[in-house]
Amino acid sequence: MSINISLSFELICLVNWLLKNEKQLINALVKQALKNGFAQELEKIDTANSLENPEELYATVIDFLLFLEKNLLKNLETVSVDTHTQEEILPVVKKLDADNIDLKTLWLSMQQTKTQLCKERHKREREREEEEETQGLKAQHAIAPSQAADQAAEILFEKLLKNWKPHQTEPLN
Repeated sequence: MSINISLSFELICLVNWLLKNEKQLINALVKQALKNGFAQELEKIDTANSLENPEELYATVIDFLLFLEKNLLKNLETVSVDTHTQEEILPVVKKLDADNIDLKTLWLSMQQTKTQLCKERHKREREREEEEETQGLKAQHAIAPSQAADQAAEILFEKLLKNWKPHQTEPLN
């Protein structure tokens, strides 16, 4: 069975962070599951039949990852980390007709846009620092706000098109 899973950058970072910082909490969660009946449930499962039906196993993994991602997104909404990117992307998103866009696709595209904008901002900062070091000058590599908004819009639309997977049931593809 060859099936691709698309995970957001934030979800991968969360899993990485949990593995680095919360192994004891994860271990306690596993122990509690075993104590509360998971061990008995595991004994009842027919392994041979489960392996013959990999779709159910796949669905379980997907459900878990979607649950994690949904909760991460819900909790991320309460945290404002990158105001530069937010100021660049949000005006573009507000202009979109969100009724006709899959929110998961929009969110993924926004995250990819944020990542690319941050990389480009860091690249400009490094170039400015290198130029200042070599020439002893204060170089100006900042982008005007209107250029930044245009760049954000262009990247977001590119990512939306890349991530869009139309369904045959949709009236317009």
